[in-house]
Amino acid sequence: MNENNRGTPLWLIIGIAVCVSLLSIAVYDYLNKRYERQEAREIVERHEQEKDTAAAAAVHKDRLRHAINAGSVLKTYIAEYHANTGETPVDLDALGLPPDWLPSDLLQEVEVRPGGLVVMHFTPESGLQGEVRLQMRVDSAAYKWDCSGNIPDIAEASDGCRYVP
Repeated sequence: MNENNRGTPLWLIIGIAVCVSLLSIAVYDYLNKRYERQEAREIVERHEQEKDTAAAAAVHKDRLRHAINAGSVLKTYIAEYHANTGETPVDLDALGLPPDWLPSDLLQEVEVRPGGLVVMHFTPESGLQGEVRLQMRVDSAAYKWDCSGNIPDIAEASDGCRYVP
């Protein structure tokens, strides 16, 4: 047998094995990094969505607070009316206001009802759905107001208001 023909040289086999090992490590690292990058992108997207949701909730509460405060102007008018006449007004006209009077552009309609009740309805553009009610009550010659509404976060938006579904 020929001594020069021993088959594939050992250095070539070792070289191929090392190359395959290095290639498999590189592919593994590449795939692993790709999954890590994808996971990082998903985390960033989730944080962006949470931030947007929080910002939208803050705007919603701010608009609700603004509308309640704007409607509170009627509290003074109704209290003065009651102090002067001993009765509560039955509508906006009794207060000397036109029927389409609105204290804020967030409000679509404001009603004054007998018993000192103010009901505020919001415009669709405001993003607020539902109504807020301000109810006057006389307690020891002082005027107190109860605030309620069917907007779930009304209590968070305005102290003293409560959610009534």
